[in-house]
Amino acid sequence: LLEAGDMMPADARSRLAELNRAEAHGRRRTWVWAKLGLSPLAVALGPLARAAELSEKALTASDASGLGDAYADWGWQVDWAILEALSLVEQKDDVKAVEATVRAVYRPWLEAAAKQFQSLVGDGNDSLYGAKTLADQPAGTCLLFVDGLRMDVARQLASRLIGDGFEADLGWRFAALPTVTATAKPVVTPVSSELRGGGELSPVTDAGTAANITVLRRLMKDAGYQVLTEGDLLGDPNGRAWSEAGKVDETGHAKGSDLARHIDYELRGIEQRVAGLLGEGWARVVLVTDHGFLLMPGGLPKVELPEHLTVVRKGRCARLKADSETDYQTVPWYWDDSVRFAMAPGIACFEAGKSYEHGGLSPQECVTPVVTVTKVGAMTAQDVEVSSVGWAGLRCKVAVKGAPDGAEIDLRSEPASSDSTIVAGGKRLDDGGEASLLVEDDSLLGNPVYLVVLGPDDSLLLQREIKVGETD
Repeated sequence: LLEAGDMMPADARSRLAELNRAEAHGRRRTWVWAKLGLSPLAVALGPLARAAELSEKALTASDASGLGDAYADWGWQVDWAILEALSLVEQKDDVKAVEATVRAVYRPWLEAAAKQFQSLVGDGNDSLYGAKTLADQPAGTCLLFVDGLRMDVARQLASRLIGDGFEADLGWRFAALPTVTATAKPVVTPVSSELRGGGELSPVTDAGTAANITVLRRLMKDAGYQVLTEGDLLGDPNGRAWSEAGKVDETGHAKGSDLARHIDYELRGIEQRVAGLLGEGWARVVLVTDHGFLLMPGGLPKVELPEHLTVVRKGRCARLKADSETDYQTVPWYWDDSVRFAMAPGIACFEAGKSYEHGGLSPQECVTPVVTVTKVGAMTAQDVEVSSVGWAGLRCKVAVKGAPDGAEIDLRSEPASSDSTIVAGGKRLDDGGEASLLVEDDSLLGNPVYLVVLGPDDSLLLQREIKVGETD
């Protein structure tokens, strides 16, 4: 592998194919030593050879949108094969061998794809590159933001969720330029229309306040969106919500190319968050992100951009002063098209020592996934309606429309907790969708509680706040 790392790309790809043949090292992956974790290089050779084969094909198209389609269709597989290979080695010498091979076969393909994309984006006007806001979300939707969710990582997440029994529909959109969190994250919030250009990288409110996460959350609450922290799995599934999960970008900046060994952990956490939200009654979870990333063991190349030309400079982009000129490609800022950003060429950076970075123009950074996750054939809050709630003393009589066979109702102080029931547990709806529940503790009269409708699998289909003994 070290020898292949010193070869020209075509020769390195051929060498990897030879090494991976069954009569060479490929068959070793079926041996007991591999199953015991004692053949890491033989195991890593599998995705390396796959990356070598896939990278023989150039990522090209006649326009930026077409290249985005190609990347979302097959180009992401090269990135994932590289991440997979890097994740399979831990010892210093093994890591060195794999990283050398990655640079030989992956870097030229990555560089060529970035340059092709940059040529198609040109000056970044809307006819060449159009970053759109998200469509308005229907009730029952939780937007789940994952910082730095690159297309290949999103593909793996979607596959896991499908394996868990969910439906996962994956589409894509162009990220806002430049592809840094301060600029691109506000665009995927439901309050982007309330923001405008500011002084550095972040938009501002009409009052001139920078749109940091605290400000964005306040605006979303004012717009009727629930903001759910990691500890708040529920919210009200009849409404709309915003939540966040995962630390892909944070880990990438902290660990560099070692991010590969942390991806599985990140995927598990996001997967559990999605499953938890759907399990609590949300009709759909829509995963969104701000940008992807470039990752190159040994570091991305550095180019020079004098700081005196810039207002603020990041690894892959820089906001230019109004009177500055540069030979680098420039594009308009999403939030103010009179502001220009210089973009680093190819996969280069304006700062040295970066093995993980984003902010520039490449399919990996700009073609971002949108994953809509729902339960397979499941009833949702949108399918169920409480048509009437009446009280006769402490007996609650309920009529429900649209509930599946086997559905139950319950009265709870905490809608997601069966232990908080204030009656003797749930009661099944009859064929007419009706049931009654008796509250035995008269001290609860007038107290607010939750009427919940539960599916036959105990999933929460609907919740409604009522008061004991009081009819609306």
